[in-house]
Amino acid sequence: MKRMIIKRIISVLAVILTAFILFTGCSRGEGSSSGAEQSLPTFTASEANGQKISVTLRVRDEYMESLFDSTVVIEGSASPTAGMATQTLDIIPFELKDGQFISFNNIPNREDTGWVLYLNGEKVTQDVLSQPIQDGDVLEWKFENFDETRNQ
Repeated sequence: MKRMIIKRIISVLAVILTAFILFTGCSRGEGSSSGAEQSLPTFTASEANGQKISVTLRVRDEYMESLFDSTVVIEGSASPTAGMATQTLDIIPFELKDGQFISFNNIPNREDTGWVLYLNGEKVTQDVLSQPIQDGDVLEWKFENFDETRNQ
């Protein structure tokens, strides 16, 4: 009888612990917009030799919902690029084709809409893989209508 009671207590505690872990993990709310200042996680890309820079990397879907918003550190590159920073993403899936980012979070480019990169608020018009970046830059990928962005 005592063993049965102990097993039930352990089972209940295991369920409570599991629920607590799941609840605290889900309540972190990546991309949530609470009024409080949030500390952004840091991701790192390393190469041999060179400098160390930190940039902010954001990815926003077609509804401007945040898919990713974090600080990215690139170490060891003499010529850090937007492509290097973007390729540090390991939280959301992305796809590269012919040197272009064509999908983030399984949202692919379409005929008239797709992923556009902004560097410090300015649209990047050159090859994003080789776009130079500097310490403190803000990179923001937005899913937009190509016709609207062509006219900017």
